[in-house]
This record gives sequence, C-alpha cells and structure tokens, in this order.
Amino acid sequence: MASTLTAGNLIDVLKLKFPRVLTDGFGARAADEVNSYIWKRYPWKVSIANLIPFHVTQAEPDYGPPFVIIPPDFQGFHQVWLRSADGREYKLDPKPDLQKSFQPGLPNSIAWMPKDQAFRLHPRPSFSAPDWWVEGEYKKAPTKITNENLNSFVLPYDDMYAMVFRKGLSWQFKQDTPDEIPAFQMFSGLLDEMAASEGLLAGPPQNYPDEGLANGGWDGWEV
Repeated sequence: MASTLTAGNLIDVLKLKFPRVLTDGFGARAADEVNSYIWKRYPWKVSIANLIPFHVTQAEPDYGPPFVIIPPDFQGFHQVWLRSADGREYKLDPKPDLQKSFQPGLPNSIAWMPKDQAFRLHPRPSFSAPDWWVEGEYKKAPTKITNENLNSFVLPYDDMYAMVFRKGLSWQFKQDTPDEIPAFQMFSGLLDEMAASEGLLAGPPQNYPDEGLANGGWDGWEV
C-alpha cells in the first residue's frame, strides 16, 4: 500500500453532506485538528526519527547548540539511552522537566528544557566523552494543515486508513450537535484498530512537551 491522499481529497468526499466545510477555512482547521489528534495518540512509525547522538561532558547537565543539534521538528522523546564505548547501555527516563543536579553521577533521566533550548541530563555526568554518549529516538512534530497545503500535503498514513481520517473529520463537522459524542467514539474505536494493525498498542512510554519546535505548539480551537 502507499500514502497518496491529501486531507482535501477526504474533505471532498464529505463536503456535500457537510457544506459547512466550505466556509471560513473550516475544512483545513478540522483536518489539522484530526491529524494532530491521530499523530499524538500513538507512536506511528512515520512519526518517530533518530536523535543525532551526542557525547556527554563531565559535570555538564545541559546539551544544546552549537555542539548538539536539536531537531527542528522535535516534539518529545520516544526512547533514549546512555551508551559507553565498552558496550554498556543505560535507559534514560524522559521527564517533562528536570532541575540541575548538584552532585555528578550516572544519568538516569533526560528532559527537553525549552527555556535553555537544550537537553538536560540528571544527575549531571561523572564521566566524559569520547567513552560515553546519548542516542535514541524522538517523536516528530506533525505538519500543520492549512488552507495553503490542504490539497498538496499527503497524509502520512497508508491510504487503507482513509476511513479513519474521514471519521475524524465527521466528528469535527458534528461538533456542538447531539451526534458529536457518538461520532468521536466511532473515530476513536477505528483509530485503536488502526494502531492494533500497526502493532502499536504495546510500546514504550512517551513523554511529549505541550509544544513542538517546528509548529509553535497547538492550543486547539472552538467552532
């Protein structure tokens, strides 16, 4: 199978039933909310990328530019490890926030610190490069769907899941009506089935900040 459909393609299927999508950019906003919800709900393979590994420095808690490359589409950690040249491996637990430690030791946690534009290790390392480094995977921020890219941005999900996205749009178009909750339940159930078919119902825990670097975050909207 392949991914060839745009949100515009799926809106075209529904717009005769929901003419409201033709006014005031409602279709693009609904599609963006559906895509954001799907993207956040599970660690889809297309949403996960490799962190560029970086070496640790003795007694240094924070790692950012210019020595460490922060992916511009970084949304949150997926899985992260501390590795050594002699083959040792320690899992780092992603946290939403970390204080700087006073005493150095073996790091067991990592956090993205927006204020400092850096990754923070806790406790600060008691050892240094080139024998130790951090590597792992991160969750990418989703592409924002707008009026400009509604008919050009190809949805990152296989075409065979088009019905799931359509049901998500139907849920959006039924907001503030008696059908809103049943529509969401239908969408949510199909989304769980989609995740099950992709083998994603059991996976590593994820920790994402409220805002992605690429898109400036998303606060939701009301209709």
